Amino acid sequence: MSHFLTQEELATIGSVVVESANLEYAVEIFICRLLNLTPRHRTTFLARGMFDGKLQTLENVAQMQLADKEECLAQLKTLISEMKANNSERTLVVHGIWINIDASGSSGLLSLKWLDEPMAEKVVKPIGDPRTLTMTKARALVEKLKVSQNSLMAMYAKIWPTR
Repeated sequence: MSHFLTQEELATIGSVVVESANLEYAVEIFICRLLNLTPRHRTTFLARGMFDGKLQTLENVAQMQLADKEECLAQLKTLISEMKANNSERTLVVHGIWINIDASGSSGLLSLKWLDEPMAEKVVKPIGDPRTLTMTKARALVEKLKVSQNSLMAMYAKIWPTR
């Protein structure tokens, strides 16, 4: 069914997947550092979990391990909140069904005729779920995921500077 998405749109969806995986790995590394876990522990305890669970684990562990670094903990909580919101959009991009919404607001599968309709917008919509996400927002999500990863790694470097 992806034949109705352009190469650019497919690339956007792929970018969301790649940037999400990079961010998820950074979260795992941060948790491991907080708990002094080895890479083997990461694989055993974290690698198969869902991202929202990892974010909750990060928040809980940071609350205990960074209690003496109030400013850093507050910044991390804000970042985790942003990552949770982004994860909701990521889930829509990756697991939703891409459909078209035409100018009248009706939806249906994308057709060649639809490609010529300038007012139409491609959206992702999970089956049975009223939420939607436009391709434009999916493109913006890629940047949000990159910012989250960079922010998390900058915080990591601040807490555990290299010598």
